Amino acid sequence: AMVEETLQLLINKNSFTVPNHTILREQERVLQSVKDNPDYNVYRMQKDFHHKIRQLAEKNVQEKLFIDQLAYHENITISDQDVKNYL
Repeated sequence: AMVEETLQLLINKNSFTVPNHTILREQERVLQSVKDNPDYNVYRMQKDFHHKIRQLAEKNVQEKLFIDQLAYHENITISDQDVKNYL
């Protein structure tokens, strides 16, 4: 929880824009993973389902981009698997 809050604070303090096409790609990935869930039809029936998927995609993209930039500027070596494990 502390890592999550710290990352969110860092993202909020260092504003940056995320390209819309990147969010759309992540949205498709999130949607695909939700479709594999047995409760998908229940989720899909919620009126704000697509809005929540979009919010989750935006959050994921922001976190991925921030972690990538932080690792680059601090000369930290991380793998894609490290990022996936966090997310």
